[in-house]
Amino acid sequence: MGLSFSTALAFAVTVVLTLTLRPLAVRLCITDKPGGRKQHIGEIPLVGGIAMFIGILVATMTAVQTTGRWTLLLPAALLVTVGVLDDRYRVGVSVRLAAQTCAALIMMIGGGLYLRDISDPFGTSWGSAFLPFPYPCWSR
Repeated sequence: MGLSFSTALAFAVTVVLTLTLRPLAVRLCITDKPGGRKQHIGEIPLVGGIAMFIGILVATMTAVQTTGRWTLLLPAALLVTVGVLDDRYRVGVSVRLAAQTCAALIMMIGGGLYLRDISDPFGTSWGSAFLPFPYPCWSR
């Protein structure tokens, strides 16, 4: 099965789950209410992230390529879990940032990616003079 089939499957599962879980979320009061910074009108059900995760999970499990699935699914599960906990308990910014950093590192390390060089990030002739540590400390 190709990429377009997996994409269509993920989309279809997400739409069906969103439409299915929406009334349940309203009934169980799993909604976001307006107030403060939140300027939306009415209560918004908080099920979209879960529906998208399950859609991606189903599409990934039906894909032909089996290697590297965990490098996508583990970080996605981490982010969904932190998102659900944040919706329920108002997790702090530092916890969310730590989870996002861990998710990015899992994907990078699991995918064999690493930062070798930041050549000239600001388009100046100074190169990496703005880095907090000299380059030899970053490479091994």
